[in-house]
Amino acid sequence: RNLTWESRDGRVVLTGGEPTWDAMDLDVCQAQVDEMGLTAFLAEKQHDVEAVGGGLFDHLEYRHCRPDEVPDLVRVAGWVDPAVTDTDESDSHGIQADGIADNGDIYRLFSWEARTSPRDALRRAIQKAVELGATDVGVETDQGGDTWRDTFASAAQSLVDDGLIREDQIPKFKSDKAGAGHGPKVHRASQMLADYERGRIVHVAG
Repeated sequence: RNLTWESRDGRVVLTGGEPTWDAMDLDVCQAQVDEMGLTAFLAEKQHDVEAVGGGLFDHLEYRHCRPDEVPDLVRVAGWVDPAVTDTDESDSHGIQADGIADNGDIYRLFSWEARTSPRDALRRAIQKAVELGATDVGVETDQGGDTWRDTFASAAQSLVDDGLIREDQIPKFKSDKAGAGHGPKVHRASQMLADYERGRIVHVAG
């Protein structure tokens, strides 16, 4: 009853409340919040399905750091969510590059969104991947399917031809179907929300 909490450096910390059951004291509840995130905890353990108002991420306090504060990263990868056309009515392309540290924290290294051509979006993603030392560039293929592999190869070769990257720097091509393979957007967002609420995602300035 009367649960209270605050955000400390991006992590939700329970600050008060009276247990109705000795086996679920504040320390146990804190461990569960650390594991599942605040939103899921409130829904599952407090039966409060409308606890967080506004948008799904409105209540978060984001962690930030400077580029020189990023630790050594175990792995860096980039992903592209492409649009299949380039007109005034087209959706925007999105590029995200993240790295993971040995403690499991995820560092958001680069985010980009704009309307452009599919080829330009892949050129941008590949060039940024090389700059960040990413091993892979993935493409979300709900639209366009296997044609993205050819577009990726063409975009990568054009960067080599322009002298912007070397042939041996081209990252591996990966692909996945977000909707078919990982559930609807709300489900996927809720998984990321839990990591944000546990303070496991850090946005790198710049």
